[in-house]
Amino acid sequence: MLYSIFIGDMMRFLVSSLACFFLSGIGGCAVGLAAPLAVTSGEQPLIISQLILKFKPDTLACDAAGVARLAFDTGVSVELLRPMSGHACVIRQISRSQADVLTGQAILQGHPAIEWIEQDRVMKTL
Repeated sequence: MLYSIFIGDMMRFLVSSLACFFLSGIGGCAVGLAAPLAVTSGEQPLIISQLILKFKPDTLACDAAGVARLAFDTGVSVELLRPMSGHACVIRQISRSQADVLTGQAILQGHPAIEWIEQDRVMKTL
């Protein structure tokens, strides 16, 4: 069951990546994730994390093309999951190791178009 869900997600990602590649004209799209989740894909496990980010005004848009441009500019594998209110959006980062996840998030945080970025996680009151 879990394997079929993973395959379905990967197929949706591949289709969206190909569509973005042909429609965006920027040379391709990337994949992405937040609180790390290890998923086995045959050879090496993938580390998936989900992040919330907000772009600075008059820079990139919080849409598929804006996130694809961010991925292209930074070389970090990310994709848009959904937009949020307040001009923020949820993105997914996919990496091969925990070190790659942390390095990618540091690169994203240093990008001049990003106002803030944080892990997407459930917050509970005490």
